[in-house]
Amino acid sequence: KAQRVTTLQDSASIVYIGDGVNDLLALLAADVGIVFGSPNASASRVARHFGVRLVDLADEKALSVAALAAHAATAKAENAPLLFRAPSWHILGLFLR
Repeated sequence: KAQRVTTLQDSASIVYIGDGVNDLLALLAADVGIVFGSPNASASRVARHFGVRLVDLADEKALSVAALAAHAATAKAENAPLLFRAPSWHILGLFLR
């Protein structure tokens, strides 16, 4: 999954949404990685265990996808892994309009 994301980034910015531990590498490779589910879901727990900062989208309602991408790019430049977390389809939908 991560290799496919990297390949796609040659032609476009990538928003990757995943809900499992097997999605973490692709989430981190994407321009914007969004973990879907509760804070206690396995992907969120494993990400935190490895020092990935999770920003809850429910707390960032004013941000657009472009703002999330800029925030994520800054974090990557600082070598500080960052993912966003969407607790519900409703919150996710607010950003993907």
